[in-house]
Amino acid sequence: MTAVLVCLALGAAFGRWQALPARTVGDGVSFDRGSLVLVEPTPALSLDEGDEIYVDIEGGERGFRRVVTVNDSWERYYEIQVDGGERLVIKLPETVWRVSHVVRYAGLPFAVFVGRIQSLLLVFAGLALIAWAELRRNRIEGEETAPPPDTGPPDAGPTEAASRVTGDTPVLTS
Repeated sequence: MTAVLVCLALGAAFGRWQALPARTVGDGVSFDRGSLVLVEPTPALSLDEGDEIYVDIEGGERGFRRVVTVNDSWERYYEIQVDGGERLVIKLPETVWRVSHVVRYAGLPFAVFVGRIQSLLLVFAGLALIAWAELRRNRIEGEETAPPPDTGPPDAGPTEAASRVTGDTPVLTS
């Protein structure tokens, strides 16, 4: 599981793909809300009818839409299907996010971790976990390396406190 999350994070960091929860899904799209969708950057000139893309519609919100027809591929005008069976002709940017894989029902738990605030909370939680582990490790190492207290011989009783040795301290020899 950790390896999968690391691969997803690395791919997203380098712009090779993004894993997105399907929150807004237009009509005609082959998956439902709550799915986890893997999208990859694709030149708009290579889109065909029936492709599913993640797009930002002016005046609307970002979501998954289906390309109905290609009106002008050189100028990147495409007709997409939006909610209620309505079709809208929009000009797409040079690169769009095309759907490559869908994992049904996996988007709901994944949506908890997607977003700026959630990402910051996860970073702080990770840093707190690292700090807690380091404090715990240092405390355990300190207990292992500390010398045992010197109690003296078993029947000697309490010992006198040592005094500071100076240059005029007499030295006793026997």
